[in-house]
Amino acid sequence: MRLFSSFALLLFFAVNFAGAPIVFENSIEVAGANFSFRSSKVITIEGPIVPDSIADFQAKLYATRKLRGDLVLILDSPGGYVDTGETMLGLLELEQKIKGFQLICVVRGRAHSMAFNILSHCNKKYSTPNAKMIVHKIRAQLEPRPMTAEMLREVAKELDQSDEPYRQLNSKLMHLTLPEYDDYAKKETSWTAEELLARGYLDGIVMLHEDQPTGD
Repeated sequence: MRLFSSFALLLFFAVNFAGAPIVFENSIEVAGANFSFRSSKVITIEGPIVPDSIADFQAKLYATRKLRGDLVLILDSPGGYVDTGETMLGLLELEQKIKGFQLICVVRGRAHSMAFNILSHCNKKYSTPNAKMIVHKIRAQLEPRPMTAEMLREVAKELDQSDEPYRQLNSKLMHLTLPEYDDYAKKETSWTAEELLARGYLDGIVMLHEDQPTGD
């Protein structure tokens, strides 16, 4: 992701940022129709994905190094900053290369925008029955200063370039043509777990049985 220093451009997927607490769960059981497994290697992202979340996320991720098995990432987020989400994805990718685990993601309540893009990068994607998922194009927050038409065109071009990898990945995983995906993204369509399972995007619908989380 390039920095948009020339226009002081902030890329984001949500508008209400209070910070996402990163929770390190003691243990969790994921139960599907024909399978179930328990893991003590679990991290939960709750709330907006903002820059202040990175250090906490990294610390929790590094704490899982002493644990065996695949990493379960629980998502319950309305989205957030693109750069923050991409930093988290980069950390996850590096840890996967080092430790060789699979990334199993479960949407507990919502995975909107950047949270949906994180979900798309998981090796296995699950959702609880009542969760909602939304995709839309990257947005931007500009400095409150006059901008020429040419500057706005450059901003729009940068946004399209930043959004393209997600557009390609999500449309492929959802088995949509690019025009179909663009239409859904423009409308900010809310998808149910059943709908995304039917499209082949999700690997299953599950129930979560969680032990008491800690703040460690």
